Amino acid sequence: MKGQTIFLLSDKSSGSTAFQYELLKHPHISAAEYTPHNDHETLFWLKAAVALKKPQEHFYSSKYPFSAKFALRSLKDILYKNTGKSDFPLDSEEDFNEAWSKIEEKHDHYFFEKSPHHLNHLASTFLILNYVRQNPKAKVIGLVRDPKSVIYSTMDRWYVTPASRQYKWAYTYNNLLMVEKLINPDQYMRVRYEDLISGTSSVFEKVTDFLGLDSCEEVGKGLHLKSKDKWKSDANFEITLDSSTALLASYFGYETSTASGQKVDEKFKINRFKKLVFYIKSNGRKFLKQKL
Repeated sequence: MKGQTIFLLSDKSSGSTAFQYELLKHPHISAAEYTPHNDHETLFWLKAAVALKKPQEHFYSSKYPFSAKFALRSLKDILYKNTGKSDFPLDSEEDFNEAWSKIEEKHDHYFFEKSPHHLNHLASTFLILNYVRQNPKAKVIGLVRDPKSVIYSTMDRWYVTPASRQYKWAYTYNNLLMVEKLINPDQYMRVRYEDLISGTSSVFEKVTDFLGLDSCEEVGKGLHLKSKDKWKSDANFEITLDSSTALLASYFGYETSTASGQKVDEKFKINRFKKLVFYIKSNGRKFLKQKL
């Protein structure tokens, strides 16, 4: 089992960070020793997709999220600081697969990799799927959350317009459906965030069993129900799902009726000033990193 990856694929604000920190309590699961991002996220496969200049149509909104120059520089930094080596050729998909395997080798048992950015883009999803299909011991966990909860959370944290956020949720989980259809069933498990926090011990026991690991008493104890349906407590929140989003949500077992409350009006619309400040801060840091 040495050096095998667990890929967690999800949308943003779907509970991936909480899920990750619970699994990392297991003595046989570890994350990358170094990453320039928060919460152990390397964004390795998204950066690889950009560095390989995969078709822009395979990225969300048909745009590269950053430059190929930045992607390569960051990948070399990640590889060096996680393996101690700096002589990796990074010219083909096979090169990136080999480079990733060298990071895996630094870990005993399972190496946990998550980043919602991966499933947000078809290009990075393809790279991960191809890697997993070539490595039968690798595992993938798909983490799904009610689109209304995701919409509300991203609006609350990043000032994203609620009406348009649902389409990114649908795009992201259409990518997960592709993974589910093309992956070896023995390598894949789907988990719903709501089930995870409602019956933590039993769900995590199923996860460790799927991974071929003994259960760990501490795993799952840190989760709570506070954020399960936070949107329901906001009297001003109402979102009518597009029929395509609703169809996908129902496939995953979610109610697709309109959220309770008053119709979204000017009071509830995103504070444009806050959104502008957030955009300048986040993109300013990204711009400086790419130029340094």
